[in-house]
Order: sequence, then structure tokens, then C-alpha cells
Amino acid sequence: ESLDVFVEAWDEDTSDRPDPIAKFRGNLIVAEMQNTPSAFRMVREDANFVNKVRLESYGHIICARFHYGGDCSRKCIPDPERYACDVNGYKKCRRGFLGVECDQRDYCLNHTCAEFAECKTTLSGFECWCFQSKGPECHFGYDPCAAELKTCSGHGSCTPGPGRYNLSFKCKCDVHWEGQRCNQRRPSCLVALETNRTLCQNGGKCRDLAGNVGAYICVCPPGWWGKHCEKRTAVVYELALLTTVIVGICLVTLTLVGFVFDVCCKNCLHHRKPSFAYMSSAQLSKQRLNCPSSGSGTGDCAASLL
Repeated sequence: ESLDVFVEAWDEDTSDRPDPIAKFRGNLIVAEMQNTPSAFRMVREDANFVNKVRLESYGHIICARFHYGGDCSRKCIPDPERYACDVNGYKKCRRGFLGVECDQRDYCLNHTCAEFAECKTTLSGFECWCFQSKGPECHFGYDPCAAELKTCSGHGSCTPGPGRYNLSFKCKCDVHWEGQRCNQRRPSCLVALETNRTLCQNGGKCRDLAGNVGAYICVCPPGWWGKHCEKRTAVVYELALLTTVIVGICLVTLTLVGFVFDVCCKNCLHHRKPSFAYMSSAQLSKQRLNCPSSGSGTGDCAASLL
């Protein structure tokens, strides 16, 4: 934008009236004149005057109050609460306000996030961001063990780590759980074996029960039952007992029927007192003992039960 400037020069002397002595015309660029006075060229247009009048011109645009810009079209009226105006007419937000128009509250002003986090103002408040996410751990003075049920999943005790903002923590898990947050279930059979080395007996296999923490069953081989496969089944026990009885009867029968007694009388003394093997009274009653005498004074006696 530019302005046309016209200037007439007059000479005042002792004559009756002032006389025109020169005319000038120039063009002023507004944008070049706003901040500091600037020279601009004026061209003499009269041809009727014979003189050496010369004009040096300078221009400076001064906007009206609260108006700014090269053409003074930018308006900025300071607000004592929200913003002030800079030299170019742009709003400069006061403490506690944000935005181009300084119409947003800066909720981060009085709500400090952790030192390593970034505070972001929202329409309804503020958010603390850290590690590419937002959450309570990004707030000043956050204690990760304050919500122990959440930190250690309700399956252990929480201990805060060192540091001003308690960034680290350690969970001491219950016996049936493991992992950084105690959220991984340990095998029930493994836990039971830690205290009972003979968990499933007689060749039984341990199996975890899904859904019940610490629950397990022993899958027993044939012939055994019980929580730890420690009991024999009734059928097997009765068969074993019957087998033992039958074997015992057979042995007794074979002993009574097939046992052969050999009675030998050796080295009989001169008093005719023979030495012989003992028999039962029933056997002696059925057998006659013959001891023929030998020349040496001894007798040989033998009897057989047939």
C-alpha cells in the first residue's frame, strides 16, 4: 500500500501576498515507513518557475492507539488478566493462559508433573506424559507401591526402589506366583514338590488343576489310589492275599506228602543204645525198627516211610 504526497513551496516577502515558487509530487510506501523515518523521493512538477528550490522528504507512519502493522490494520487492546500486546500488535499471554487468543487456562502452572515428564494442558485440565505414555507414574512424588494390589497383582508385597520419584519397585511374590508384577502362576506340582519330595507315590504322575491356585491331582497307575497314590485297590489286595494263601497250602501239602525221612543208626554203643533219627509217633507205630548187629559191636539201623 502507498500514499501520494503533494507539496507546494511559497515565498513570503515584503510584497502584498505570498508567491508560489515550486511544486513537488512523490509516492510513499507505507510498509517502509512504519518503524523508523525513511527518505522518499519528491519530483518537481512545475515548469513556470525559474529557481533552484530543492526538497528533501522523509516519511514515518504512526498508527493510532491499539493499531499495529504496516497499514495499521492489526488491532490489539491489552487485557489486564489474560494478555498484553507486543510492538507488532500480537497478544502475549500472561501467566496462567495459553493459545493464540490467550483464552485457554494453563492448568500445568499449578499442577507439576515429574521432573522427567511433560505437562500438557487439555480443555478440562492437564496430562502428564512420560515414556511415550500418560499415567500416574508421570506425576510428581508418585509412589508405585501406593496401589500395591495393582502393582504386584494382589499376589505379593511391594517395595519402592531408590530415587526421588520412586521410578522402580520390587515385588516379593507369594509362593504360587512369580514375575516382575507377580502375575505369572507357578505350577502347583512344582510348588508342592518343593516341600514334599514324595508327592505322588508308587509311580503316580502329578497334574495341575486349571483354575485353582495350588491345586493338583496324582494320576495313579493301576492297582493304586488315594491323594498321593499311597493306597492299594481292594481287588488287587484280595488277589494278593488269596495267592499267598494258596501258595502256603501247596507248600504244606508237599511237605506232608513228599517229605521222606531217612533214619540212620550209626556207631551204636556196646550198651546196645542205638543212635537214630527221630520220627513222629505215628510213623514209629507203623514201622518196625531192625538193627542187625555187626561184629564191631555197633548196629546200623534204617527205616523209610513209603
